[in-house]
Amino acid sequence: MSYMICDNSKNIYVNQIVGIVRLTTEISEATLWKTLKAATNMCKSLRNSKEFKEYNLQIKDVNKKVKRLDLLEDTDYTEYNTYDKLNEINEIFGQISKRQTYLLAKLQEIDLKISDIEHYAEMYELNAAKGYKVYKMLHDARNERRTYKEELKVVEMMLRTLNLQSVGKVERHIKELKNAKYRPRIYKELFA
Repeated sequence: MSYMICDNSKNIYVNQIVGIVRLTTEISEATLWKTLKAATNMCKSLRNSKEFKEYNLQIKDVNKKVKRLDLLEDTDYTEYNTYDKLNEINEIFGQISKRQTYLLAKLQEIDLKISDIEHYAEMYELNAAKGYKVYKMLHDARNERRTYKEELKVVEMMLRTLNLQSVGKVERHIKELKNAKYRPRIYKELFA
């Protein structure tokens, strides 16, 4: 028997590698526990942790047969085109890369503004009104910098996750599939 821990409503699966637990949307990456007891202990532990409180984690027996209709009940996949989705991923990757370049430029610009403000405060004697004005400028610039920096972290995480090399590998495999030829093992005369 094999068991996995998942939140079916969000299509989230638990993955545990070398003691590190993370969530994944890929069922192929889900960790399989050999015993119900081991899966139950892990599930209880995760339900009690703050990090996983928002998920409705349940144990699923992967050996049970799943009805095909259960997998497709929420979505109509008749009009789905996998190749179009791959092109969309490439397009999104390009957009995210451009956003990363923009954010890096904005951070550099704000760093220069902050440097100007700090040098002004260092070089001039300021009364209370001017001191507050300089403080407010610095405060606003640092907050703006923080906003861009936080978005940059998300963008970089997305780029690592999408990984253009992986998309390229998928495209190469698709080309190989299209050029694949069957080599008969026994009935060679059928393919002559």
